[in-house]
Amino acid sequence: MVFVRPWLAVPLQLHRGSLHEAVSLRAVPTFGAGKREAYSFVDIRSGEEDWFAQLRLVFSCTDEHGAEHRCAFVRWLCEAEEGELPMQRLRWATTTSPSGATIAWYDVIDICSIRGPVLLQEDPTEDDHFYYNKYVGR
Repeated sequence: MVFVRPWLAVPLQLHRGSLHEAVSLRAVPTFGAGKREAYSFVDIRSGEEDWFAQLRLVFSCTDEHGAEHRCAFVRWLCEAEEGELPMQRLRWATTTSPSGATIAWYDVIDICSIRGPVLLQEDPTEDDHFYYNKYVGR
């Protein structure tokens, strides 16, 4: 059985020594009165590396042994060439399908790998590119 959730609460520590607080991460296709999309950008820990992704769906499912798995469906971002600002620049990651076509890279991950929210600012000069501001959203 699969249960879909519109948001996820994760612990957030603003800086070393501060109290932990909870922050809501959203994965909602129609949010609020304006019915706008509300998909949070997140920092994901994979091994020794941090990756960035957009949270598209939060869900849990039960396997054949009765164990619950809490997961997230994400759209990955990757580094892009440098831009105008002195910040890390990102773009939507792509992969190659079995037919050879270039497609957006989506994945299912365990929610425990999500470190927290990040602020990505859209690049005003180029569509589908973002700047990562490491001083905001942590």
